[in-house]
Amino acid sequence: MKIFKIVIGLIMFFYSSFVFADELNLVVDKKVLSEGDILRLSIIYNGSENGKPDLSSLQNDFQIVSSSSSSQMQQYMGSVSQSKKWTVGLRPLKSGKIIIKPISFGGLTSNYEEVEVKELTDVAYIPDSENNFNSPFFKIEMSIDDNKVYLHQQINVLVTIYDSLGLKDGRIDLVNETKQNWIIKQLSQRPYMTNEVIGGKNMSVIKFWYAMFPQKSGDLVMPRFRFDGYYIKNVNLGIDSFHNDFMMLGVDFRNAFGQKVPVKMETKEKIINVLPNIEGVLLKDWLPLKALEINENISAKKGFKVGEAFSQNIEIKAVGIEKNMFPDIKIPNSNYLKQYPEKPEFVEEIIDGNIVTTAKYNIVYIPYKGGDFELPQIMVKWFNLNTNQEEVSLSKKEFITVFQNQDFSSFSEDVKKENEVIFDKNKNINIDKKEDKLKKENSDNITLKKLLSFNFIIIIGVLAILFILLLKGKKTNKTNAFYRKEVISAIERHDYHLAKSKIIVWAKIKFGDDEIKNFGDIARYVNNSHFEKQLDILNKLLYSKSDELLDSVDFIKTFKNIDKVKVKKDKKEDVLPNLYN
Repeated sequence: MKIFKIVIGLIMFFYSSFVFADELNLVVDKKVLSEGDILRLSIIYNGSENGKPDLSSLQNDFQIVSSSSSSQMQQYMGSVSQSKKWTVGLRPLKSGKIIIKPISFGGLTSNYEEVEVKELTDVAYIPDSENNFNSPFFKIEMSIDDNKVYLHQQINVLVTIYDSLGLKDGRIDLVNETKQNWIIKQLSQRPYMTNEVIGGKNMSVIKFWYAMFPQKSGDLVMPRFRFDGYYIKNVNLGIDSFHNDFMMLGVDFRNAFGQKVPVKMETKEKIINVLPNIEGVLLKDWLPLKALEINENISAKKGFKVGEAFSQNIEIKAVGIEKNMFPDIKIPNSNYLKQYPEKPEFVEEIIDGNIVTTAKYNIVYIPYKGGDFELPQIMVKWFNLNTNQEEVSLSKKEFITVFQNQDFSSFSEDVKKENEVIFDKNKNINIDKKEDKLKKENSDNITLKKLLSFNFIIIIGVLAILFILLLKGKKTNKTNAFYRKEVISAIERHDYHLAKSKIIVWAKIKFGDDEIKNFGDIARYVNNSHFEKQLDILNKLLYSKSDELLDSVDFIKTFKNIDKVKVKKDKKEDVLPNLYN
């Protein structure tokens, strides 16, 4: 009996030792994957050793993108066993076959694993395709509209995806290392989709358009596009005749039980030869376009006096150029005009597949000589891609008449009224020349009574005007206060669209100019570089995907300070020369 108990004890000892023997194993979630896929490696350890396994041997072939761990304890017939599991996300650094070398931990050495990384091509690798002729098929391709390309010329690129099954959550990205030396704009916000039969398969054909501008001449690698998505591999429920019953309202409910299969593909490499700017044209002035036109206008009247400020608006519309590539346009000097060109504004549009940039210039002129003059003509040299010839475009000739102060008699009655008030430099006051002349001629005939009566009327009139202006000022201040609060409230709520509309209304009232349409107009009135930057950030947040943040507290503080500043009501001819001195 004693011997029997000893034998049973030995058997149980060896059995328990077998069950709870220390182990270290490697397990991967897939044996074959595409470039860019994530491989999940599980390291499973049964034993009592604490710590973490050394993963340094993986870093030559993989980038570690994630890691997690878990543990559990087991008890059997009085014996306790510990189990630990580390799961590591790995992104392959190369294609081909990769051996995951054994890992050592707790005095144990694991097994090894071998995986194959398929190189990305324009046709997606699908695991099913090796065994199933009717497997899904996915392809991506890129084509360009012109093989003869000049530096800075717009190239239209078409990216097409062929989908035989139904891709999910697809995303197209540019391969980072191929974007150098290019400016790229998306021409279509939404793709164009059609259905076609290709190679006996029903295909969804999805098309995207882009505009690209090469920034370097010579043999240049085109940017490549990469697609990343997946499709659902339906589970075979074993009831083939009922598969159609899972389609309800156009939704295939078999997807709820399916497996996500990654789909990754990349356009083929393409090299084009980019021609340089033509001889004799500097790179900074190089402007290859499909078309260019210049439009201009000045004040309705053509007669001005010496020292009177007026402005000329010029628009240059260029077809086939991105706004950041637009060259500096020189404004010719003049021997009889002081000129103050403002910073141009650029508007970018997409018209018939072309990037169309309109540069808007406003030039303030102040004549300092009398006579009949021609305004400086704007000249733009550009290269016509339709004719392969350099062309010169000129703004229309504009002529004006500038009158000396004594030449008012030659004005029309309307022009006389506008120019009767002139600036007296010695006394720094405005006088009414016509009224002064009449007073001088009739001073001997005016009686003291009439003079007192006339002065009394003037005083009453001035007081009435001052009273009206005071009431108007109070009303304006009240209105300003209302819109000031509206602006601050919108900024605090981060409602930037409402904030913009309220800021523009506030500025119209503040500066008394109903022609204020945008932040650029406001910036010219405010003349505060810090506030101009804040308005620029606000515009970017409204109309582009900007990473910049608007400091609401700083914006409101600056806005309040600007609102406190009193606006000068002097005429333009008095104010503008001081602004530009």
